[in-house]
Amino acid sequence: MSDLSLQWTILFKNKGVNLKDIDSYLPFPISSKDMNDTKNTLGSAAKDARLLAKIDSREDLPEIFKKHGLFLLPIKNGEFLILKGEGFCNIENQSTSIIDFETRLKFDLQASRIGDSEMQHLDYSLNTGLLQYHYKTKSLYQTIRGRKFTPSFSFYFNNHLIHVQSVQMEVDGGYEAEEMLALVEAKNIKINNFVIRQLYYPFRSWKHNIPGKDIKLSFFSHNNGIYTLHDFTFTDPENYNSIKQLKTSHYRIVSFKKINNFKLPLNPSGKNIIPQADDLDKVVELVEKVANGTFDAQSMANELRFDKRQSSYYREAAEALGFVYMENNKYYPSEAGKTFGMIRDKERDTFLAEQIINIPIFFKIFSLLISGQTKIERQQLIEIIIETSRLNQTTATRRSSTVLSWLKWFDKQIGIVKVIDNIIQLK
Repeated sequence: MSDLSLQWTILFKNKGVNLKDIDSYLPFPISSKDMNDTKNTLGSAAKDARLLAKIDSREDLPEIFKKHGLFLLPIKNGEFLILKGEGFCNIENQSTSIIDFETRLKFDLQASRIGDSEMQHLDYSLNTGLLQYHYKTKSLYQTIRGRKFTPSFSFYFNNHLIHVQSVQMEVDGGYEAEEMLALVEAKNIKINNFVIRQLYYPFRSWKHNIPGKDIKLSFFSHNNGIYTLHDFTFTDPENYNSIKQLKTSHYRIVSFKKINNFKLPLNPSGKNIIPQADDLDKVVELVEKVANGTFDAQSMANELRFDKRQSSYYREAAEALGFVYMENNKYYPSEAGKTFGMIRDKERDTFLAEQIINIPIFFKIFSLLISGQTKIERQQLIEIIIETSRLNQTTATRRSSTVLSWLKWFDKQIGIVKVIDNIIQLK
């Protein structure tokens, strides 16, 4: 039994609850004081009430809650109800297409490139006009952010009438237009489900505070240049379990600069690495195998006949392209990777080219060529690599071979650049 489940078991024991007959006690009230009292038994191993009550996804549920189908809801600061039923909602990827959104900005917001927080990406989405486009409104203003307290309201959870009074909640971003208010929960990590309360309590609070406005609810995330919004609603505002996912939208923010039919991103938001995987076709093969269920590194190395070092090179390249991510030493396809796996032929080459341009070193190369530089010779390429990555001269020289091999793929498959005698030029 985990320390967390042990602490909950002690709490139930302290409150005289017989877990074999748990249903007869529900809904069961407990307090932060009850949680902290378990420290008398567990000592330093015990979690504070704040951490014990932090259950944001199904994965966070203590084993004892999973075993008995229990769920925890705050009803007042420091007071909770233990109930039985479904308190979480799955996030489904309801779209595989990625929309190129052309930013309204006419210059590069350089400060927005410093760091990688969810707030930073959410702010960037507002500043470029992406949120306005998504919510179909011309004017949108940030009016809510951070922690606030709910008003009093009541709702049904599995036929139980629950009363809430002044519970602390947090809104990552609230954006107001004349006719609507969008409440956005932002995540910088991939999640598959969330506690409904994260959307429901803000929804009920702002529906009470400004009843004349349409309340829109979204989960927002950013991964390797792809901005995703999952939209939700409550079909019955007084029913916690009436949550419904409406749609999923994936966006890539691009600028007004174009190379033939390709739009440059305003900022390169792919991973800042210099690839070491010379064979781009092999990188694509790795992405396809991940999409088809090859998740562990050893199986991947065996199937692609890589040694351990090569395997890490090609995995890193796939991550830089935004197609793959690693979690617990296993490969998983990103949203962009899933999209890439479903398209074919020229459309696939175009999509791959756009992801390559989103990697900082390639963004820099194409930006120089677009700005009027007639050619980039290998020595200058090495200097650009050093400037972009801070690699030393020897390593940058070695990596320049990989960069040139990827640009030769552009020459062959896309045709917007040519590489002759290690000299790069626009066609």
